[in-house]
Amino acid sequence: MNAPTSLPTRPVLRINSEYQAAPGTGPETLHEDAMLLAGIVEDIINTVAHGLCEHSDMAANLKPTANLLFGAHILQRLATGAMEAAYREGRKEASP
Repeated sequence: MNAPTSLPTRPVLRINSEYQAAPGTGPETLHEDAMLLAGIVEDIINTVAHGLCEHSDMAANLKPTANLLFGAHILQRLATGAMEAAYREGRKEASP
């Protein structure tokens, strides 16, 4: 994600480091990535919710379940960053 180039990059996620969209990535591509990531997050949350309600292994193994939810949180932040970058890129392209 960090491209060695002099072109400007767009941050899409900050954890302990900053992750950026590659220069030249268009808003459509960023939007598609964000939608894909959001769909994965939705599936994770739905799976965990059902697993906890049904008293499955997820309810008995709370630490792995919490790690799964933390991963979903990071993916959601990445999806949000990609959507924000897509929005900024789209506005830049639309500007005269």
